[in-house]
Amino acid sequence: MCKENLGENVMEDICSKLQEIKNPIQAIGLLVREMDYETEVEMEKGFNPAQPLNIRLNLSQLYGSNTAACIVCRGVCKIASTRFLICRDLLILQHLLMRLGDAVILGAGQLIQDQQDLLHRTTPLLLSYYLIKWGSQCLATDVPVDALESNLQHLSVLELTDSGAVMANKFVSSPQTIVELFFQEVARKHIISHLFSQPKAPLSQTGLNWPEMITATTNYLLQLLWPSNPGCLFLECLMGNCQYVQLQDYIQLLRPWCQVNVGSCRFMLGRCYLVTGEGQKALDCFRHAASEVGKEEFLDRLIHSEDGEIVSTPKMQYYDKVLRLLDVVGLPELVIQLASSVLTEAGGDWKSQATLRTCIFKHHLDLGHNSQAYEALTQIPDSSRQLDCLRQLVVVLCERSQLQDLVEFPYVNLHNEVVAIIESRARAVDLMTHNYYELLYAFHVFRHNYRKAGTVMFEYGMRLGREVRTLRGLEKQGNCYLAAVNCLRLIRPEYAWIVHPASGAVYDRPGASPKRNHDGECTAAPTNRQIEILELGDLEKECSLARIRLTLAQHDPAAVAVAGRNAAIRGHQQQASGPARQRGVLDQCARQAKHRSLLLRLLTRGGFGSLADTMVATNFPVSTGSSSAEEMVSLLVQAGLFDTAISLCQTFKLPLTPVFEGLAFKCIKLQLGGEAAQAEAWSWLAANQLSSVITTKESSATDEAWRLLSTYLERYQVQNNLYHHCVINKLLSHGVPLPNWLINSYKKVDAAELLRLYLNYDLLEEAVDLVSEYVDAVLGKGHQYFGIEFPLSATAPMVWLPYSSIDQLLQALGENSANSHNLALSQKILDKLEDYQQKVDKATRDLLYRRNL
Repeated sequence: MCKENLGENVMEDICSKLQEIKNPIQAIGLLVREMDYETEVEMEKGFNPAQPLNIRLNLSQLYGSNTAACIVCRGVCKIASTRFLICRDLLILQHLLMRLGDAVILGAGQLIQDQQDLLHRTTPLLLSYYLIKWGSQCLATDVPVDALESNLQHLSVLELTDSGAVMANKFVSSPQTIVELFFQEVARKHIISHLFSQPKAPLSQTGLNWPEMITATTNYLLQLLWPSNPGCLFLECLMGNCQYVQLQDYIQLLRPWCQVNVGSCRFMLGRCYLVTGEGQKALDCFRHAASEVGKEEFLDRLIHSEDGEIVSTPKMQYYDKVLRLLDVVGLPELVIQLASSVLTEAGGDWKSQATLRTCIFKHHLDLGHNSQAYEALTQIPDSSRQLDCLRQLVVVLCERSQLQDLVEFPYVNLHNEVVAIIESRARAVDLMTHNYYELLYAFHVFRHNYRKAGTVMFEYGMRLGREVRTLRGLEKQGNCYLAAVNCLRLIRPEYAWIVHPASGAVYDRPGASPKRNHDGECTAAPTNRQIEILELGDLEKECSLARIRLTLAQHDPAAVAVAGRNAAIRGHQQQASGPARQRGVLDQCARQAKHRSLLLRLLTRGGFGSLADTMVATNFPVSTGSSSAEEMVSLLVQAGLFDTAISLCQTFKLPLTPVFEGLAFKCIKLQLGGEAAQAEAWSWLAANQLSSVITTKESSATDEAWRLLSTYLERYQVQNNLYHHCVINKLLSHGVPLPNWLINSYKKVDAAELLRLYLNYDLLEEAVDLVSEYVDAVLGKGHQYFGIEFPLSATAPMVWLPYSSIDQLLQALGENSANSHNLALSQKILDKLEDYQQKVDKATRDLLYRRNL
């Protein structure tokens, strides 16, 4: 009851005082208008040059001091506190007036609508002064230097670093409020500039009037702090100085009632959420702020481009800045989410569509979402950007060794581009550290394009032979050729061939600098482009040759460089001349592909259109690699790998003469060498497949070498006994006596040729013994040692003697008649021939007698 009586007394007192004022509503409105700092004042003007320099310097120094800043900001705080209380009392008063009614105080004619309008004006004033009071009492936070630098990087992405509101203060001498921070960093410069620009300001007078000047300064600062003004300098200052907690609190106090700078506040709140790690909240804020783009000064400055060129709509420029910010902060998931949602707003703007889809591709790729990255890639409308992204996809997946995804993507309408990118990378990088050739091989095999797969591996093998002269390079080269052979074996025989540049040709590298002459002008590209056609058999030969190079290098490491130098295929180097030559080559290639028109059609269909045109105009021989094989045979013989050399000769259909001559020479060196040569010989002897290697004291390396030679002569017999002849000729040329097994072996196959060899090297005594034994064999004594199946008789087939060689032997013996030994040898032959003639006469008579029966 006491409280109710007290309230009634207060009300009666208020009513009695209000009755003394004729129009209280008008008086309250006038008071509210005087306390409202909502204005459109511009504070961006520069200093007035008419003011003296000493005045400008003194004023700048005065307001630049901490004392002045403290005085001004405390004044603002006091004003805000006092006026907050006034607004509070006025608001209470207005509610009392509303409660008392018009008839009691206002009298007739006053409308209640005026009271409602006055309430709506007073409430924002109360809240505005409360915000200024709160800011004047809220302390700023000290920020580490690294946080300021990170914030500066983010602001540079937004292109806000040139704004005066984002100048970060790295050193604070004492604790200060956020209003003091704002005054020192931003407001002071604007206020001084504004004071100098006003002709009726206190500065226009001769002396500085401190009361008037401090009053003007506080009024200008209140205008800059006023929440309803369109500028956002105070919020920008907090954001630029990393006062994120204070900025969040300020916006949370401001947002429920203030409808000015809504989008700007949303954007800055999103920046705060990014710093505090609340990315999804930040993204929501950025999306809501987009609706205010083009309506607020801060957002317009945000989307303003430095070069002044507008490439898309303002909203798309805004989204571009936000996407860049999210990218710098390191939130790829949010970048993808925002870019995907913005795609619908881009509509028919294909440039914006390309930018957004490229952004989605990039961040999906960074996150390892390979399938999503490929899907975004295929939807990029700009072909040049799509090609760049495709190149990035290939490189990144190769670096991550995620080759299965790279191979299995369908690449609809991008197949040729992918192949070109991988080929370009394969030909531009180091062969031993990157596997682009193997990737391209897997790419073609996955699509069952075995000919192109074989072509890729063959090119890989050729480059390894030219550029990587190491044991590892030779191993990889053999594997490459083997893979190429396997690919061609999977194709029908008539299609089992590949095309590649001829020896000496180079591959065109995309982006390579054009060749120029001495005047700096580009030279014309050669019109004749020589190519080679390789069939399955040619590749099998090269595969065999590569394996043999590897065998040689493994046996003799010093031969690696030599073997690698001979690794490149050396085809026929003859140039075509005349239409007849061209027709012959074309017919040869047509036989390889079963039909010339089929070959041309396959070249065109397989992506070798230019080569198909070249086929008609120039020569393209088929590589056989024979030169390289012959050189390799010599290297193998020098290393003592005779089994391998024989295998190589058989593969390339080369004669075995170098093998037998080389083995014979090694036998000579062993027979004439010492113990060091004997010890060294066991290594290469073990590399050849002898039936059984005897290492007892009775058997030496020399004996094993002769046995190996004997085995080869028995195993590889040819017409005319060429290999026996070359071995004996080699031995005799070095003055080495022929071993008995070799003489006996050659006597069985060609005694006459052995006699001629004796004569060539003046071995007369050996020749006489051979003739004597040969005559005896013809007559039936030891005929099996000379390969004579049936000796001389009337019923046997005819036999013969090498009379020409015997005559030469007799002539050579008769040239030195003074030599009794030669005369004895000559007489021995004559006696044998006389005996032979007698038996031939007898056999002839018996034969004639039998025919006459």
